Amino acid sequence: MLGYLIGFDEEFYEQTQGLLLEFGMDLNNMAACKDVFEANFDSACYHDNHYHSVDFGNATVKDFVSRWADLIEAAAARHDLSAEIQPALHIMRSGNPDWLVYRRAFTSLDETLGYMRRFVAVSQDNPQFINASQTADQLFKEASITSKSLAS
Repeated sequence: MLGYLIGFDEEFYEQTQGLLLEFGMDLNNMAACKDVFEANFDSACYHDNHYHSVDFGNATVKDFVSRWADLIEAAAARHDLSAEIQPALHIMRSGNPDWLVYRRAFTSLDETLGYMRRFVAVSQDNPQFINASQTADQLFKEASITSKSLAS
C-alpha cells in the first residue's frame, strides 16, 4: 500500500518529501544529505535494542514514524484503504512490531518452540491471529492471547 501511495498519490508523496526535509533529508539533493544518511544507517545498525528511539535525521525514528503515520492515515482514507492500513499504523505508533512482541512474550527457547509447534492448531481455533486485521501487540493487550496460551 505504501508503494501505491508513494507512486500514485502525489499529495502523499509531496507531504512525505516535505516531512523528510523537516528531518534533514532532501530527496532532491541527496549528495548534500550524505552525512545524515550515513548517520541514519549507523543508528539502524547499532540500535542496541532501542529500535524506536534511534536517531533519524535531526530527531528519532519514533518522531518521524509518528508523523508519517498521520500522513499515511490521511492518504489511505482518500483511497478507501483505512481498514487495511490500521495494523501498520498501530505498529508505527506503538513501536511494537509483531516480532518484538513475540520476542518479549517468549523468553526461552522452549516457549518459542512450544509456540511454533502449536501455531497451526491455535490459529485454526483463532483466525484473528492470522487474518492481518490486528497486530500481535493488539491481541496481547486485548488478552486474546497470552504467551502461556500459545506456548503450552
